[in-house]
Amino acid sequence: ESLLGEGLDWLVFDECAKCKQSVWEYFLRPTLTDRDGKGLFISTPNGYNWVYDLYMRGQDPNFPEWCSYTSPSSDNPYLNKADIEEAKRTLSAAAFAQEYGGEFTLYAGQVYKEFDERIHVIPEANLRIHPAWRRYRAIDFGYENPFVCLWIAVDPEDRVYVYDEYYQRHVTLEGHCYFLVKSDGIGKVISNYVPVFDKPDAEYEFTVVDISGASARATMLEHGIPTIARTSDVATGLELVRRKLQLRDDGKPALFVSSRCVNTIKEFNLYSYSE
Repeated sequence: ESLLGEGLDWLVFDECAKCKQSVWEYFLRPTLTDRDGKGLFISTPNGYNWVYDLYMRGQDPNFPEWCSYTSPSSDNPYLNKADIEEAKRTLSAAAFAQEYGGEFTLYAGQVYKEFDERIHVIPEANLRIHPAWRRYRAIDFGYENPFVCLWIAVDPEDRVYVYDEYYQRHVTLEGHCYFLVKSDGIGKVISNYVPVFDKPDAEYEFTVVDISGASARATMLEHGIPTIARTSDVATGLELVRRKLQLRDDGKPALFVSSRCVNTIKEFNLYSYSE
């Protein structure tokens, strides 16, 4: 915060992956504009968080102003090689890959270890939602943390498809309601059967929200969006999702996510138990 209004030629952001994305976006990024400054990010990875997104810019030819590199601790001539080998023997594979290998990997405490993008993510072009399938919405309220709405369909075999998402920060609840009620654009290309956003509220079996959002639920109802509060506790909800992620006898899981739901996929990978 002390850098607000400053202009910098050169910024070194050490252990940036341990900081919030907002530190970079709101406090540090603007300091480089006045003087056409440059930034150097140095960090041990911390899962697939916002620093991973910046790293991928450095690998993308569409962002020529960015470059990125990784380097394992074993390349450092000043570190004790025997100690690194001891860490490799005693740490989990995920922890060693992240802390000593400089690799972007899943958290050792990842909640949904069953989630595998190769299995659970369906390319948007291949996803088909039949109009007879049961349909639901799930909403998580937020402002600094994102407000999220997921569109969900369930087929006759009780397989769940998360086929669309709305994921926004720093918008009022009234703004979210306006979008959910009025928008009819972003979901229309995902299915050869039905568009997404022209389905009347009455045709969703329910829209479920967090039990703590009583006031927000009242506001949504005023805008024509009836909701119900979830009845399961967090532990039960986690277990229900894990069961859906497991493979059935036919080798397929009971939960799929459309590739268009990029934030949902990222959250599956990032969601972890606190240390």
